[in-house]
Amino acid sequence: MATVKDQQGFNLIELMAVLVVFAIIMGAGLPFLTATIERNAVSSQARVLYKSLSQARSAAINNNAVVTIERKSSTAKDWSEGWTVYIDVGGEGNQARDTVNDTYLNDFSVDDALITIRSNTAANNWVTFDANGRLDDDPVQIAVCDSDVNSAIEGQLISVSRVGRVSSNIIAAADKPTQCTPAG
Repeated sequence: MATVKDQQGFNLIELMAVLVVFAIIMGAGLPFLTATIERNAVSSQARVLYKSLSQARSAAINNNAVVTIERKSSTAKDWSEGWTVYIDVGGEGNQARDTVNDTYLNDFSVDDALITIRSNTAANNWVTFDANGRLDDDPVQIAVCDSDVNSAIEGQLISVSRVGRVSSNIIAAADKPTQCTPAG
């Protein structure tokens, strides 16, 4: 009489049970994973903008020159495509970059379509720091949010005071409909 060897591996029913359990876990966890990715994207982009503004102010003071951050988008108050930082050699401030004479410092692009970056009127096209690190215009507010203002993901509000101090505050999810597009 022949003996049966011990079975090696899984049978089809066991494999299907494992796949069902895996699908249930993924189905329950995917929304949380998506929200975490979007939350990290907002936070990361807010840090980049904060750092850009702070470095532009420092460059203005260190070089005793006017430094401007200009938005790339052709839409008013929309910084969602990125920005360019340059020393305004002519010292005029609040005008488009003179690619011949102005000194290019840095360029930032925003590649995430899920992120919106909107400013108040003072930062409609640019933010300019004078040689003392002060704003060349009224105080600036720029909101970094996810594209769905009704989601539970918090935004970030980057502010620059008239004296050039850069600060960041959380925009609560409930306040996003009004604060993700700064007024004034």
